[in-house]
Amino acid sequence: RVAFYALQAAQQRLGVAQRMLDTFAAGRDAARAIFEAGNSAELDLASQEVAYERARITVAQLELDAATAREVLQRLLGAHGEDTAWTVTAELPDVPASVTLPDALETQALQASLELHETRQRLEGLARRTGVARVAGWLPDVAVDVHALHGNPEDGAAGGSRGWRFGGGVSVGVPVFDQQRGTTRALEAEFDALMERYYGMAVDLRSAARDARNRVVSAHARARQYQAVIVPAQARVSAQTLLQYNAMQVGIFQLLQARREELDAQLALVDTRREYWSATAELSALLAGQRVRPAEGSTSGSGMSTSAATGGH
Repeated sequence: RVAFYALQAAQQRLGVAQRMLDTFAAGRDAARAIFEAGNSAELDLASQEVAYERARITVAQLELDAATAREVLQRLLGAHGEDTAWTVTAELPDVPASVTLPDALETQALQASLELHETRQRLEGLARRTGVARVAGWLPDVAVDVHALHGNPEDGAAGGSRGWRFGGGVSVGVPVFDQQRGTTRALEAEFDALMERYYGMAVDLRSAARDARNRVVSAHARARQYQAVIVPAQARVSAQTLLQYNAMQVGIFQLLQARREELDAQLALVDTRREYWSATAELSALLAGQRVRPAEGSTSGSGMSTSAATGGH
């Protein structure tokens, strides 16, 4: 699930970045036209051209990020040959209005942990082995011997006696010098060491549960802020800038910059949505008994609008 969300986010980021690249291309073309008309300095043209080329590099990096995310998911699915011709069409869904977390989150994580369960079984096995070794060190060693003899090898008669004779015996060894103390001490030391690791794993698991909860709550709050406030506000800024441009109150570069900032906010929204859904999947896995390494956020292509020059008149 984490890999799937990463691929969805990578594809969405690439789509937004490509639209942003179009704004850089429009700025470059506008700067060229204004410069050729003699209404701007060469510095303005050079700035717009550099901004466009840097945006192209960013889009190329995002294309690689999307391809890499696809291959990561491909390996997890075990797809090869003709099975690799699949596509992901859906986008990351909106985050819900509220997030619900279990009250006894740490307790549920401890109870569900397969790693803790396996270590607990090993502890019980060591305890039983230690008890057996301790008892064996105090119990006497009892050996029972039963034997049978057919015939009498001392009988000088031809063929000897052909009857059966039976005998037996019992020997008892008192553990005076070998009371299994070395074995017992070794098993006790192994038990103590494993118990300390068990406690350490439990502490680490509790911390991981709190960390997963914090990431879910934080990502949800930030994604909701972008989704409900920032992105709509940037869209209004773009709309108002367009009105000002139509009224000849601002120039083409201010209009393009407003559009880039709107797309930049959409990039941030995609990142926070991916972070929320990934953190939710990681928390679900933790409560199912499996630790999942937190997904690393992609930083490629973020802040594309900051490289835009606003020169020209």
